[in-house]
Amino acid sequence: MLLSSWADPRCDDQVYKMMDEGINYIQKIHKEVLREKAKPGSAETAVIATQVAKNLGLPQIALNPLFFKSIKAHLNGIVIASEAKQSVKSGGTDCFVVPMRRDSSQ
Repeated sequence: MLLSSWADPRCDDQVYKMMDEGINYIQKIHKEVLREKAKPGSAETAVIATQVAKNLGLPQIALNPLFFKSIKAHLNGIVIASEAKQSVKSGGTDCFVVPMRRDSSQ
């Protein structure tokens, strides 16, 4: 059973459907972050976050501290995954190790 604070309780296949939709949306956000990060002059989190929100069709009110923090987490994940891919090898297979790291500004 899924008990969301903004929706009616869901059971069985409805739960899996909602979870799949949530995962797909997170992946969509991440793809937009990757796309914007690859553009020249997009080093600032605020610039990337604003463009990601626009690309996703989100209203201006969505640009809140939680949204910016989420985009920053995606950006940190890109750097960490890249570092891990370059430095960790196991039996000829890349291992993606994402260490827990706390930003000193938090």
